Amino acid sequence: MIPSILMTMTNFVWMVSDWWLYRAIMALTARSTARNMLVFKKLFLMAALAMIHNLSKYGLKRD
Repeated sequence: MIPSILMTMTNFVWMVSDWWLYRAIMALTARSTARNMLVFKKLFLMAALAMIHNLSKYGLKRD
């Protein structure tokens, strides 16, 4: 019961952070220069790595 609540909360946090990431992407691409796209690529890679790390830490330990 408690782990499912935790999973729902982490999913909600990821949804909100994804929305903020989307807003940041839109702000960057509105005045998109090559440097902004490089910064965005780094941010996106970091976010993807963090998501994979969280999934491996919480999602796969449901034995």
